[in-house]
Amino acid sequence: VQAFGKAIAADSKDYFAHFNLAMAFTLLHRDGEAAAEYRKTLEIKPGLYEAELNGGIVLLRQKNPAEALPLFEDAARQKPQEFRPRYYLAESQLQSGDYAAAEASYKLALGLDAKSAGANLGMAQALVQQGRILESDPFFRQAAQLEPKYREYLLQLAALYEKASQMAEAIAIYREFPENAAAEARLGELLLESQKFEDAVPRLEAAYGKDPSQANRTALAAAYVFTRRME
Repeated sequence: VQAFGKAIAADSKDYFAHFNLAMAFTLLHRDGEAAAEYRKTLEIKPGLYEAELNGGIVLLRQKNPAEALPLFEDAARQKPQEFRPRYYLAESQLQSGDYAAAEASYKLALGLDAKSAGANLGMAQALVQQGRILESDPFFRQAAQLEPKYREYLLQLAALYEKASQMAEAIAIYREFPENAAAEARLGELLLESQKFEDAVPRLEAAYGKDPSQANRTALAAAYVFTRRME
């Protein structure tokens, strides 16, 4: 930062010094200062691909997708076969609420890198926002397979299936989370509602064993009543 600051003091029109100062701020997670230097870089050198890409990423980190969007649009135009500008363009469109455009961009990004967990998750979210839950399912699953930390998003999908009254699909997902007390409890409740009482009992017993809350106790008691386990 000090070295590039001195270079800029010597020549304020040195776009390369501004760009490198922006990169230094980026690596230090000083995003406000980084964004300002990327703006200055692009003021001096419009269309500089690296400044558009990295500047846009910083703006997304600052929750500013509207300003990032035109940077990614131009970066993707310059390098249409590069995954990163296309992916980040999709991210900025998703965060801006343009879900149809985001879907199209994620599709192009996945054509460049089908193994991107982030792009698969983004595509799933873009489809969900358009009410196309069933179509989002394989993308949620692919994201979870590629990146284990995204597995929890399957529970979001299960909740969406519930809202759409697609209980069989929701139940199938909750069955995949026997280690999760909340998911196990919800599975038991849905099985009760579906009058699958014998199947509900072990699920609710497991949930109560992990989390002996009053809600889990009540649901388990109801299951016992329905299965005539009065003891």
